[in-house]
Formats: sequence, structure tokens, C-alpha cells
Amino acid sequence: MVFTATKATSAAFNLGPLAPKIGAVVEGVDLGSPTSELCDALHAALLEWKVLFFYDNCLTTEQHIAFARRFGDRDVHPIVAHKPG
Repeated sequence: MVFTATKATSAAFNLGPLAPKIGAVVEGVDLGSPTSELCDALHAALLEWKVLFFYDNCLTTEQHIAFARRFGDRDVHPIVAHKPG
């Protein structure tokens, strides 16, 4: 399935549901340099599928943090080790 947020956006990617109600695999995106349109489309997909899986994206720590910040505040797990900052 190809997901497009609206007809006015170019944010298109492949979205493959994992189960009928929850979880989908997203393909065809570069999370290292996402556009606002892409993040809006991913947010819409996240609201619909609740969990999104991304494969084949090699992100630096900084890119991962920048991507996560587009969706809100980050939580640091109290037990799992993490990098300072």
C-alpha cells in the first residue's frame, strides 16, 4: 500500500500493515533528513497504526534525536543505558 497524506503533498511512502488493527512497516523514507511534509504524513500513519517500524535507515545519534524531537519530548528510560545529553 502506498500512503500519501493528502493529494497536495509529495510525502509518499510504502506502508505495509503487520496486523489488521495495529502496526505497520514504513519503506521508502529517509529519516536522516525528513521534510515537514514527511513527518506530517508519518504522524498521520502513526495515529492510524499506533506503531511504525522503519528498516534500512542508518541514523547517527544526532539524526535520531532530531527526528524524535519532531514528534514531541523524548523520554529517557530509567534503567536502559543511554548516551549523555
